[in-house]
Amino acid sequence: MYECASSAGHSYQQIPCPPKFKTLRTIETDQVTVTRRGATYASRSSRSPFRQTSAVDPCNAAKAARASTLQAMGLDRTFDRLSALDRSVAEACRR
Repeated sequence: MYECASSAGHSYQQIPCPPKFKTLRTIETDQVTVTRRGATYASRSSRSPFRQTSAVDPCNAAKAARASTLQAMGLDRTFDRLSALDRSVAEACRR
């Protein structure tokens, strides 16, 4: 999970924080997630499910960052920006 911060407050999410947000920390969880009406809810599987980690798969992180950036951009997208996002994912997944 990612702890994100903005001027509006803090949030926890399973994808990397959008570019306009600051990533406070990355948290590895032992959780089962259930999606309900587009929102993700986590049910804890143990008494202490959070372990802090810095190990993140670069390819999946790049894909998640691209998805959150696309969501933040909405329909205000340019070919150059989309190409740059795709290049960053291709570069991260090559390694």
